[in-house]
Amino acid sequence: MSGRFGTTGRDLALGWAVLAIGAVVAWLLLRHQWALDLTALYFAAKFYGAGQADLVYLPGASVFIGTPPPDYLALFVAETGLPAEEARLTPYLYPPLWAALLAPLAGRVSAVTFFDIFQLANLAALAGTIWLGWRFVRPPGMGFALWALLSVGLFAATGAGAVGLWFGQPQILVSFIIMLAAWLLAERHDIGAGAALALAAAIKLSPALLVVWFIMERRWRALGAFVVAGAGLAAVSVALAGWPLHAEMLAKIAAIDGHVLISRIVVSLELWLAQLSGTGAPGWSFAAPVMVPEPGWIGWVVRLALVAGLALSWAATRGLDDRARLWARLLAVLLVTLVTSPLGWVHYLALPLLLLPGFVHLLAPGAVLRLVVVSGTLLSMPLLALLARSDALAFVQAGLNLAVALGLLGLLLTRARRARPWPDQALRPSPSSL
Repeated sequence: MSGRFGTTGRDLALGWAVLAIGAVVAWLLLRHQWALDLTALYFAAKFYGAGQADLVYLPGASVFIGTPPPDYLALFVAETGLPAEEARLTPYLYPPLWAALLAPLAGRVSAVTFFDIFQLANLAALAGTIWLGWRFVRPPGMGFALWALLSVGLFAATGAGAVGLWFGQPQILVSFIIMLAAWLLAERHDIGAGAALALAAAIKLSPALLVVWFIMERRWRALGAFVVAGAGLAAVSVALAGWPLHAEMLAKIAAIDGHVLISRIVVSLELWLAQLSGTGAPGWSFAAPVMVPEPGWIGWVVRLALVAGLALSWAATRGLDDRARLWARLLAVLLVTLVTSPLGWVHYLALPLLLLPGFVHLLAPGAVLRLVVVSGTLLSMPLLALLARSDALAFVQAGLNLAVALGLLGLLLTRARRARPWPDQALRPSPSSL
């Protein structure tokens, strides 16, 4: 029996089989492993539950962990039995709400059990993101099985997906919530879409910029729901965790905004402006991520790039049909906000990659397949691992990350612009002929 938009029951079953097999393989690789990025959540929740709220955020002016404080090291040794010298930790940079809410769980389970729970949630969220992505995009002529196969391939084969999953990045859960908001908006459930986006922004603040997408679409109810739900979540966070912790979080964000992150696994316009102007890291070889003070002019250039990119995204996509326009604008906003972000980690590129097969709205199927292969190859894990062997090649990797993001954005806006309505609708070419 045919599905809602040109698929069959067999196709749906095959698609879900692809997701299930991928999830099982990933779980066998991830279970009982130390998930680096989840240490931030576990340690913050553990300290909060133990009445050590002053340790939720990294003490002092530092944003990233260089030498962990003694309490951090003691907890690491207690959880792993490893020497303190082997500590692998990341700082907590999320709203205090989640440290408070997760404190009871962190107080009852070990770190590895905590990681296993969240990795299972991440795998479920990834499957949900792929499913909702297909329903949101409604790619013409592409069933769910092919969509799932391309999505799993792009996620598993690239650093954007595999590194984020291996580290236990909460961005995977955030991506699911963003995709839920997108699907709800496409289905005209504006209040739910706004509330979902507010929840995503309450976990990581950066999704708040996606409200520009609501404005482009003139979906004022969604925007209003975002504001109301966001204010409500902020009020709950302050009531539960207190204002001092929020003040610490804001101080950390201000410190990040005043610096440029130099790393091989970022998608960053700031990095290249700083490096090419001579204000970044000394030389063109580095081993570990560093942060350098950001000259004021770089901040202004990046803000102008953000505004210009969003304006171009709106203008170029005005002529698309409803579903294609929603997809194109979401993808464009995701890419523009990523390349202009002060913390544009490469795992933020995973959601745009999962939306990549949606280019069937603008390109012939063969061209979309080539686009997927080229993008996946440039961001592939084997290439990342090869480049990681040499500190001198760190900027090559960072350059590839930015080049792919800007290349996808340029292709999207160029093809969308060419697809504007024709005077005679009957003469308008089909997406496969563009």
